[in-house]
Amino acid sequence: MKLSEIPKFGNLENVHVLIHGNTVAAPFAGELMAENGARVICLENSKVPDMGRMGSDPFGFITEHRNEIALSLNLGTPEGNEVFLRLAKQLNIIIEGQKGGTYEKLGLSDEALWEVNPKLVIVHMSGFGQSGVPEYVNRPSYDPIGQAFGGYTYLNGEAGGGPIKANPYTADYMSALFACWSGLAAYIGAQATGKGESVDVTQFESMWKVQYNYPMHYFQFHELKQRSGNDEPLYIGLGRYPCKTGDCIFTVSGKGPVSRLTKVLGVEDDPDFKDMMIMMRQDPKAQRLDALLRQYCLQHDAEEVDKIMMENAIPCSQIHNVATMENNPHAIARELFVEWEDEQFGWCKAVNIVPKMKNRPGKYWRGAPGHNQDGKDILTELGYSEEEIAKLYADGVTGELPNRGFLRCKKIDRK
Repeated sequence: MKLSEIPKFGNLENVHVLIHGNTVAAPFAGELMAENGARVICLENSKVPDMGRMGSDPFGFITEHRNEIALSLNLGTPEGNEVFLRLAKQLNIIIEGQKGGTYEKLGLSDEALWEVNPKLVIVHMSGFGQSGVPEYVNRPSYDPIGQAFGGYTYLNGEAGGGPIKANPYTADYMSALFACWSGLAAYIGAQATGKGESVDVTQFESMWKVQYNYPMHYFQFHELKQRSGNDEPLYIGLGRYPCKTGDCIFTVSGKGPVSRLTKVLGVEDDPDFKDMMIMMRQDPKAQRLDALLRQYCLQHDAEEVDKIMMENAIPCSQIHNVATMENNPHAIARELFVEWEDEQFGWCKAVNIVPKMKNRPGKYWRGAPGHNQDGKDILTELGYSEEEIAKLYADGVTGELPNRGFLRCKKIDRK
């Protein structure tokens, strides 16, 4: 399929994007744009495919490459770079997820790309950035590394326990979100000024950016906030409450929620709880109310607790997983999950488009492409003749690789 043949829809229908990076960050950024109508090319190495294709569980790759078309190139060679530069003339945004400085080493610096397309937006997404201490810039990174250097792993874990990384792939997904919004912000600026932009997104800085008041707390008081797991260090009524079956999370804060909770627990006339605004951890009265809540939860299923608390406007949620959420009425009403038929892998079901657009909604029109599935069409659209394309294949500049290790999805009878 050619870029010009991609269906037009959504808010990004006239935006041409290329993503170049292994699972997870760059593909996720590409999928977010593609499901909103951007024309997205997934670029892979002609010699080594995305590692997501190669495992026994390809479902992440299948999910995060929907709506994309596929091309493979051997970058760093004169022929591969020539194809890439010709393609760059048609693009608005490139999102690449290699180690810092890789594109410069390949001969594809920002300046080289702007020479062929002055309005091009180039989003470099890496573990440690394009500048800084050279040893760090050249350092390889994956999600756990980004979380560790990003201070995020230190924050997570149970009180008194060791640090735990957040699953799944939080640094990858967070940096992808930063890549999307910054890339689109730069695109708006480029369209207004006629001058392209180079964006430097890092895993570790993305994780530091989303730590609320933790960094400032240290700088103000010279003390580190400690891990507290699901609990708040100062308050109770906030955290995980085991139920007869399953678990619930509560956030009982404010006079209204506390008052309504006492009614559910049958202690609304108890003077200890009158006018209680928040359940302070060191307050014996709050400790007693918390014990009553814990006892109540242990006597009811999580689904029942969730329903009762919702009916009484008390902030609470059952702790869901995919199995419990599949038949949740709100998830069904919101069409949280979507089914589609993938060209290569058969029947699939995963999370739908998020967020939803009212006037120019996104949609899925294609499953994940095979390695270099659209290479010949893309090269033809770039003006290469059949003979030139055959030579590029023969010289290893482009080419298909088999989908090794893939499982075939099988449709399950839900009746």
